[in-house]
Amino acid sequence: MLGIGGMRLLRRPPLPPQEVRLRGRRHSKARDSAAISHHYDVSNKFYEWLLGPSMAYTCAVYPSANATLEEAQFAKHDLVARKIGLRPGMRLLDVGCGWGGMVRHAAEHYGVQVLGVTLSREQALWGQERVKAEGLDHLAEIRHLDYRDVREREFDAVSSIGLIEHIGVKNYPAYFHFLRARLRPKQRGHEQYGDALDPHLCLPGYYYRTNRKSLRTRERSVGINQTEWRSVSASSSFSREDV
Repeated sequence: MLGIGGMRLLRRPPLPPQEVRLRGRRHSKARDSAAISHHYDVSNKFYEWLLGPSMAYTCAVYPSANATLEEAQFAKHDLVARKIGLRPGMRLLDVGCGWGGMVRHAAEHYGVQVLGVTLSREQALWGQERVKAEGLDHLAEIRHLDYRDVREREFDAVSSIGLIEHIGVKNYPAYFHFLRARLRPKQRGHEQYGDALDPHLCLPGYYYRTNRKSLRTRERSVGINQTEWRSVSASSSFSREDV
């Protein structure tokens, strides 16, 4: 509430009942889980209406002006796959996999063994059912799991599409160290995220607070050696060096 000379000018409106009140340390596993659950574990049918058949909640790459959303999401997943050099027999870790779009794309079109993890139980259930329905369960697995709890190592590639917005700037070094440690030496990872200067609230308790200078600094600190910037979205490709 603001006032001048004892006059009330503005009163803060009450929070809407739909807005979650998160508790605990920011970016703790428990708080992150609660935020993701509140946002995503509402109804997969709702997200099917919102997102369409691709069930992808991140930026797309339109190959032409007349391309459909599904074609643009396919192009996005294929661009990531080509940038990290996927080939049959490789092992891919996809963190923050959502409903499993990249997981299924990599398994179906590149013949790789894929592990995808998401903090949303509903996303994991939907993705697991789709993997099985498409006959990809011999190659692809989707788990309801915090990426920080992935124990497997020696992956040939790591993809992270739209996750970094939810990590927190102070946690970037630990995040990139973790992903780098999951890779075999000389292998590659890919991070894609929305406009790094967008200040709007994207999830309960999460803001886009990154900037390109700080992101590049943190990437270099853990050996990320290549960054590409695009006009609509930004992406980073990184590799683990032999040390």
